[in-house]
Amino acid sequence: MQYDTLKVSAEFRRIRGGVRVATPLFIVEGRERPAAHAVGGGEGGSGSGVAPMPSDGADSQVASGAAPRTRVGFTITRKVGNAVIRNRIRRRLKEALRHLEPGIANPSYDYVVVASRPAHDYPFGELKDALRAAFSRLAEQQRTGKGGAHARPHKQRARSKRSG
Repeated sequence: MQYDTLKVSAEFRRIRGGVRVATPLFIVEGRERPAAHAVGGGEGGSGSGVAPMPSDGADSQVASGAAPRTRVGFTITRKVGNAVIRNRIRRRLKEALRHLEPGIANPSYDYVVVASRPAHDYPFGELKDALRAAFSRLAEQQRTGKGGAHARPHKQRARSKRSG
């Protein structure tokens, strides 16, 4: 499967509260992409007289009329391990996702994969199977409308105020 990578924290936050599947290896969350991102990102303001320049392959691909690609972000907290372990988990997840068949994920959705420690040592073939199963379950939730913000809203943590 080909995908583009999410890198901006605002995009990660936007996906919170969408459809969600949790496994012992990772959590996959997804939410439909806003229309602005699906139609080229809204660059180049109206009336500027200058055609917008594509910033990367994803925007130019959408602007040229090609189908939008799935976008996936990866999150691995410091609780999981040091930087070497976190990066290895990220590389393994990216490669497993790349090996999945095209069409497993909805291209009009953005996804975030939140990894946990067991993904580090898990056999690669079984990691691919777990990702395939998670995306299949997400597709079922998207079709039926179950899951997401209506089933389980994200709770905000109350920030404690120090009195001093």
